[in-house]
Amino acid sequence: MQKLIDQIKQAGRVLLLSHINPDGDAVGSLLGLSLALEEMGKTVFPCLHDPVPAAYQGYLQGWQKISNQLPDAAEVDLCIVIDLSTSNRTGFTDFVQELHRQHKVGVIDHHPAGDLGTAEGIVHDIEASSASELVMRVLPELGVRLTPAIATALLTGIYTDTGGFQYSNTTPQALELGGELVRRGARLQPIVKAMEGSRSLVDLKLLGLALERAMKRCDGQCIVTLISRDDYASLGIEDPEPIGLVGQFNDVNEGRFVLLLSEAQEGTIRGMLRNNNQNSTFKVNRLARIMGGGGHDKAAGFSLPGHIKQQGADWKITPL
Repeated sequence: MQKLIDQIKQAGRVLLLSHINPDGDAVGSLLGLSLALEEMGKTVFPCLHDPVPAAYQGYLQGWQKISNQLPDAAEVDLCIVIDLSTSNRTGFTDFVQELHRQHKVGVIDHHPAGDLGTAEGIVHDIEASSASELVMRVLPELGVRLTPAIATALLTGIYTDTGGFQYSNTTPQALELGGELVRRGARLQPIVKAMEGSRSLVDLKLLGLALERAMKRCDGQCIVTLISRDDYASLGIEDPEPIGLVGQFNDVNEGRFVLLLSEAQEGTIRGMLRNNNQNSTFKVNRLARIMGGGGHDKAAGFSLPGHIKQQGADWKITPL
């Protein structure tokens, strides 16, 4: 950790990146660190390849500063990738790899190490509940106080990555940190609402489609369901966020894991894998890595070019 702390203290202009299709931990950890570095007087460039999900826009202070446009490489003293250590998961592969060659990349991550695992400054712990938990370990070393805005961002990451403190990664440490963040002014209720709150009729119809199409595959070891681009269009959903949809299958106690295939963007199929069956030891990140993705033992994902189309009573996945 000390090397990363030294790098941050010496840098005047810091680029922060997280992964494509950002979830609550990606947004929360990136924004929490961004606000903290601003408190230190740094020039910060928080960037995400994909938009901040609408669920978090309503209460996270400063999310509007997160851009999808990279600064010029010459303007960056240090790039910190958060909640991943694989360059292609940032969506800015070439840019990150070039900075890595210049020894300008740091990593804060709780996934198995990727190609950025050789960065000089790294905070890496696969036992941590979330990247936001690791950011909390960094901030005291930087001498940054937890403001309510920072605390809310970091609690968003911890709360969502532990499934509202229900998943198996809910450690005593995660619970203690959650309590500390609330004491520092974190707004818990908006976070709960963003993750589990009110659903629209459209949300329920989409869930109904996913449930109706759920099927057993691989001799019953896998529960598979899928949502096509045409489905989203028919329901008037312009910016799909299927991460919450796959979470609805977390209580399925059949099979070894669940796979949701979603064509949320035209020509791109996202595969979201979950294993919340307490009787299963299957590590879904191994399957995700075969498909070019990654993640945790119990939650992982991948993307591939293609279309999902209905053919009569069946469905066909057509690669591009």
